[in-house]
Amino acid sequence: MFLAVIAALFTVSPSASAGPIWCVPFLNCDSDSGDSTFSAASLPGNWSQGSFKDQNGHRSYYLYIPQNKPTGALPLVLALHGCTEAAPNFAAQSGLNDVAEKYGFAIVYPQETQDDNQMKCWNWFDPANQVRGGGEMDIAMGIINQVSSQIQIDTSRVYVAGFSSGAAMASNLLACYSDVFAGGFIHSGLEYAAASSTMDAFSAQSSGSQVSPTTSGHHAAKCTGSGAKLENILILHGSSDSIVNPVNSTQVLKQFTQMNNDLDPTQTDKVVGTQSYTVPGGYKYTMNSYGGTSGIHIVSVTVDGMDHAWSGAHKNGPYMDPKGPDASEMMWQFFNRSGASSQAP
Repeated sequence: MFLAVIAALFTVSPSASAGPIWCVPFLNCDSDSGDSTFSAASLPGNWSQGSFKDQNGHRSYYLYIPQNKPTGALPLVLALHGCTEAAPNFAAQSGLNDVAEKYGFAIVYPQETQDDNQMKCWNWFDPANQVRGGGEMDIAMGIINQVSSQIQIDTSRVYVAGFSSGAAMASNLLACYSDVFAGGFIHSGLEYAAASSTMDAFSAQSSGSQVSPTTSGHHAAKCTGSGAKLENILILHGSSDSIVNPVNSTQVLKQFTQMNNDLDPTQTDKVVGTQSYTVPGGYKYTMNSYGGTSGIHIVSVTVDGMDHAWSGAHKNGPYMDPKGPDASEMMWQFFNRSGASSQAP
């Protein structure tokens, strides 16, 4: 089955330190964890920098186009870094570019700025970034549109992935743009609109959102576009996450399950499979799959003993833990399982 196939592909990488990367503006956090001048020259594809500006603001972004690419339109992944991170280092250390090269998809990394958030966190907790067409979500969609005007993108295979604050922003995007994204990856993040202020954000990260996942699921179904599709979501969280309480992954699961049920009342997502694995020399992890009559829609992964870090990191760096399953590989196996369809097989 799907879970067994992708689990067999996950490998471990050289040792790296794990640590917190979650911040909101009033917290004391580590300094920038990466050098924004990093080059992806070690990979054969094209690594370039661009910028986008609209009425909501300006952001730079980095784009990786693999040398190993299929003929015709490319799938695209929008990848959102965590607080204090530089997008290029997030790309290198997570292994996302390696996976893009291996399987032949493009990946774009917007960069949050200190001018917009002191710790370079995505401002997912700002109500302006929780509505379709608003704030940083509109900027992210503008970047996707700009990249799509420069290279041929398969618009039926556009995905979003994020870590920490980037994962929380990915939840917002998935909630309000299910007509655009064919799937999403929420790594150590929170549910859609989990907070509405920095104080709420601190509370949500430490003990879970005060917003009921059922309520946020209803709101998500109303936020999305007229061409809304059932969401295909991969969720991953460490059981020992000391920065974003693991209860948040449960809330993400419940929220997107409710959203899917609202979008199609004939679908009742429920557990359709549970499997456990152990990374050689690393952590044990459990995968629960949820779906309805049309197949698996959501897979939730819990990595036993992992703190707040990217699972299965490919390179050394802060906030990276090589001992878990390879999150970058897992992400693409999940996205790719249904090809160009927004529905699971």
